[in-house]
This record gives sequence, structure tokens and C-alpha cells, in this order.
Amino acid sequence: MKYLKLFEAFNPYDDEPLSRAEQHFGKQTRLEKQFSEIVTNGLIGKDDYFWSCFNALKIEIKEVIDENDDLYKEFMHRIVEGENPVDVINWICKEIPKNSEIDRLLQKINNL
Repeated sequence: MKYLKLFEAFNPYDDEPLSRAEQHFGKQTRLEKQFSEIVTNGLIGKDDYFWSCFNALKIEIKEVIDENDDLYKEFMHRIVEGENPVDVINWICKEIPKNSEIDRLLQKINNL
């Protein structure tokens, strides 16, 4: 992502009309849309318990670091690119300050 920003007039947003979610929560970048789609599909699939824990942990992570932080963007990129979500979530939790809720959810995910 940081390399794409070097291009003059780089626009991370698409020109599509706002989705229903975007109407409520604001415009999403292409990366955010792909990431949201993976999490949403997981929540309605067979692994819904894992993805609900993953989503709760993602929300806690966003409260600790800014979602515009490069670390959070790398987290989303690695999930979108197909890396193992458990490995990626463990990686980012090592990189950020933890609280008791993050520790609890991380332990839950690692025990699934």
C-alpha cells in the first residue's frame, strides 16, 4: 500500500455507487471491501464461531491501533492474500499492546 501511494493521483477507492454498509459507515477502500467480504462470508459459513471470535478480536485491535495504521493495513492485506488467519492474528497481536480482552479472544482463537 505504501508503494501505491507514491503514484500521483492514486485513489484507493473505486467509482462504484455506495453499498448499503457504506451509506451507514462511510466509503470503504477496495482493500476494506475485500477484507469485509472475507469476514462476512466466514460469519455465514461453517466456521461462523471462529469468524465471530476473529471479528471481535479485530474490533479490539482497531481500538488499540488506528485502522489507518500501516500495521492494520498489512493485517488486512495478509488476510485478503490468503494467509492463515490464525497466523496473521497471532502476528499482529505480538506487534501491538495487549489488554485482557485481546488476550482472552486470542486464546479462544488459538484453541479452536
